[in-house]
Amino acid sequence: MAHLQRHADERHAPREGQLLRYADGRPITTRRYDHLWTRLGKHLPALSELLVAALALDLVALMIDGVHFGEHVCVVALGIGIDGTKHPLALVEGSTENTTTVTELLVGLRARDLDTTRPIFVGIDGAKALRAAVLRVFDHPVIGRCQLHKIRNVADKLPDHLASTVTKRMRTAYHAESALTAQAQLEALARELDRTHPGATASLREGMAETLTVLRLGVPPTLARTLRSTNSIESMISIAAHTAATSSTGKTARWRCAGAPPA
Repeated sequence: MAHLQRHADERHAPREGQLLRYADGRPITTRRYDHLWTRLGKHLPALSELLVAALALDLVALMIDGVHFGEHVCVVALGIGIDGTKHPLALVEGSTENTTTVTELLVGLRARDLDTTRPIFVGIDGAKALRAAVLRVFDHPVIGRCQLHKIRNVADKLPDHLASTVTKRMRTAYHAESALTAQAQLEALARELDRTHPGATASLREGMAETLTVLRLGVPPTLARTLRSTNSIESMISIAAHTAATSSTGKTARWRCAGAPPA
């Protein structure tokens, strides 16, 4: 990632602009992106195979979230197989608040043979643009909102002394025995907050049903821990960033894609 950040700094990429640039600072074109991907597949076949082969697997869930790299934001897609194995699928520069960016990512996955016609769990951070893109591309998505994002959104609208209490109550509700019990607990909390903190109440009620999707589906506990939030994406990025391949001399190290064999 440090190399990408240095690339952006040297070529004067704006904070919210496209990361990859020509030597004169112009953003590279879609055609150039395609050419770079072809070169990656030629010289780093393990990376190409890792991303493409994952789409041929029997995926039961797709997680999508925005991840910060320095001053840039990328949208990352992570697939989860029927055996619980996590597979990195795609990464594009942009934000989950941008419907066009997310739609392009999902259409790209579909072009690489991801089956978008059958029901699949799609975990998202709650951004409206992201949800719209999922509904546009998938025929039967089962959308689950990230519970941690929801908790943070509600807590941000409360004073510190109340935020901690509300956070504990929301966590308890999200671990209830059933979706009905969880919804009842969250609705009770919303009624208590309504008079003094209407902003927090509105945030809590917005998309409430989708934050309970995992409970409603009766997902086994081990898989449920993964699907409750989009943290698995942050975990994947962290692993990839800290996995180093050391040369035979033992003097140099470089990042490599998690799961790929050493070069």
